[in-house]
Amino acid sequence: MDISKFKERFIEEAFDLVNKLEESLLDQEDNLENKENVQQIFRVLHTLKGTSAMYGYVHIGDLVHDLESIFDLIREDRQEFTTSIFEITLKIVDHIRNLLNDEKLENENNKKNQKDLLAEISKIVSEVLLEPSIIHTIPTQKSLNKETYYIVFHPTESQLFRCINILQIFNELAELGEYRIVNHLFYDQNAEDQKQTAWGIYLVTDQGKEAIEEVLMFVLDDCRILNISRKNLFNQQDFIDYLNSLKESKNEEETKSIQSKIEQSIKTYNKSIETTNMDIKTKKTSYNHLNNNDQTDENNNINDTFKDVEKQVTARINIEASKLDRLMYLVSELVITKSQLNMIVETKNYSKLISIAEKIDDLSRHFRDNALNIRLVPVAEMIVPFKRLIRDLSKDLGKEVKFTTKGIDTELDKNVIDRLAEPIMHIIRNSIDHGIESPDERKKNNKTPHGNITFTSFYSGANVYIQIQDDGAGIDIQKIQKKAIEKGLINEDDRLKEKDILDLLFNAGFSTAEKVTEVSGRGVGMDVVLKKITELRGEVEISTEKGQGTLITIKLHQTLSIIDTLLIKVDNSNYLVPISDIEYCEQEQHSTLYKNKNRQVQLGNELIPFVSLRDLFSHERNYPKKEKLIIINKNDKRIAIIADKIVGEHQAVLKPLGEVFKSQQFLSGASFLGDGSLALMLDSNKLVNKDFVKLN
Repeated sequence: MDISKFKERFIEEAFDLVNKLEESLLDQEDNLENKENVQQIFRVLHTLKGTSAMYGYVHIGDLVHDLESIFDLIREDRQEFTTSIFEITLKIVDHIRNLLNDEKLENENNKKNQKDLLAEISKIVSEVLLEPSIIHTIPTQKSLNKETYYIVFHPTESQLFRCINILQIFNELAELGEYRIVNHLFYDQNAEDQKQTAWGIYLVTDQGKEAIEEVLMFVLDDCRILNISRKNLFNQQDFIDYLNSLKESKNEEETKSIQSKIEQSIKTYNKSIETTNMDIKTKKTSYNHLNNNDQTDENNNINDTFKDVEKQVTARINIEASKLDRLMYLVSELVITKSQLNMIVETKNYSKLISIAEKIDDLSRHFRDNALNIRLVPVAEMIVPFKRLIRDLSKDLGKEVKFTTKGIDTELDKNVIDRLAEPIMHIIRNSIDHGIESPDERKKNNKTPHGNITFTSFYSGANVYIQIQDDGAGIDIQKIQKKAIEKGLINEDDRLKEKDILDLLFNAGFSTAEKVTEVSGRGVGMDVVLKKITELRGEVEISTEKGQGTLITIKLHQTLSIIDTLLIKVDNSNYLVPISDIEYCEQEQHSTLYKNKNRQVQLGNELIPFVSLRDLFSHERNYPKKEKLIIINKNDKRIAIIADKIVGEHQAVLKPLGEVFKSQQFLSGASFLGDGSLALMLDSNKLVNKDFVKLN
């Protein structure tokens, strides 16, 4: 049996759990008194331990099992959440990520780390357990609060196909308390074969029903759980005698009678729970609701358990149930429309064809919008690694940095989120290294000892803006100008605006660092940021105030795949320009445009450069008498594109360019038109930043 697809799903879910663990740890560092957060960390570890062992990742299971022991001591107030525990847990988070790509522990570094981490955990646990003062202060109340549960568990063939380790589940039940299996036969009145295999399990535990549900998470659909007593029935001899009688019973009718009583008790119990606690559905986080009809509950449970908030690029994303409901509605409408279209073909009643075509057009737009919405994920998905970077880097540099986020529920396309992490990492590293001063220096400047980095995201029209702001020393404009002159990027007598000087930071290899360190000074940084953001068809802008800080703004489209464009033609070739980049369109005589050699055209009171697509892409030079001007405005930079004809608006489904167009720097993608012909997308960013006047 091929279990690779199950392991792939496990790896994705494991990354989600590790990300959640890292996020909870970073939150715990800021609030050591947060007991709920400790419970959350423990639950994540417990789930990760069970699933790892289930899918054969025994080294992860062993490591997490031992780490879980530490957090069990913390949540029982037998151990404080110390810095050493925090540090080792973060090391284990990184190590688990490595083990997910090294199932058999074949890498030598991973072997060494595994051994060292297990030794560190063992040392911490042994120190706690050997401390007499702590042992004497252990609360004993829990032992008085043990309750008895009855579990009906049906082993099924699908559990084997899903590679579920039943033995591991029972090992985890044993960790919750004491259990006994009393009957192995279950009678299903509705089944063809009434004798169905089932295990009746009596469990005594002080952990509560949610802990049982968590252990049974992956088989919960095949289980029923009933709290039959608020006491430990294993301490009562009459109950033990009752269990022994069940084991010894060979009478089929007697077994059916016992089962019937149990089932009736379960139904009565569940009914009373529903009547007295109507809100319990929305508060539970277990998986026993995944098959009910309340899709909102389903979505909440999935998000609570496997919410992805990290840099790991996965093939799956969590989707709101309402978006899937909308998709199913559109599919049903499409099926109906298809049937109507078939009827028209059969009856040759073409008078209704126009209305059907309009409906298909409307459905296409709704399908597009729904598909794009499904791909949207919150910016919060990528925040956790930034928190970790700031914590580690500020510690290495001896600085104190507070990280604040605003508007992280803003949604972006999943592809954009995945590709945006790297450039933002560069920006944050620069903010900490170049921007934020040391605590002593900040005190001298009447600032707080800790620096502040604020991550903000928000919508504006069809765009999403992301801003990273620090309250550090700001950027020294004169220093940049001096460095640019030394590198020959500008002349000494050039008079540049502040914005143009700051844009010099985006030149490859440009760095103002005094010395090379592990963090900076190697000439790699803002040029990478510009390259990555440009690939996303975005824009980046820097503003700064000396002594007060720096603000870097990234402007992005919500999605990369489908955009509104203007379709233009040169000869028989089609080109596309994003409508959001177009300021307006004009028409001009060819003779007027080319009467001057400087390749500039006067529009209003301004001279702006222009570029002819006919010249740029080497078309035949049979210029029309009147040419179309499409004026593009990007970051207050303007350029006019000259084309033969403006066809009109076109909703482009963008595709990447192949090797044939690899050398064309002014093209960013392509789209097929309705007639099957190809239209090439112009790269507005590169066009406005190219000095075509000097080239002529």
